[in-house]
Amino acid sequence: MKLTIPNISAVIRLADYAPEFGEAVIHVWLNPTRALLSNASDRERSAEDVYQWYAAIWSVEGDTWTAAEVQEFAEAAFERDPQLWAWVTNETARLIVEHRKKKPTTSSDRE
Repeated sequence: MKLTIPNISAVIRLADYAPEFGEAVIHVWLNPTRALLSNASDRERSAEDVYQWYAAIWSVEGDTWTAAEVQEFAEAAFERDPQLWAWVTNETARLIVEHRKKKPTTSSDRE
């Protein structure tokens, strides 16, 4: 194939949740494979599968996550600020869905 489709990403700025997070960000892979996206809707997923899925989605732009790191983050959030995990996962989904709903444009539309 002559054209390589790049990984497209966006940033979740944790300061949008609480300013105390400062410059902390999570990078979100916006155009993952269909197989990876279909795993997100599998209702039979274990917690480990969920952590693995987020590790894959958040491992872009040179910032890599392991399932164990996602689990550690989730557990810390549940312990100290339960709404944080919900907010970050909802933002992740929102960004992916928003990207996938983009209106196709042609190069002449940009002129």
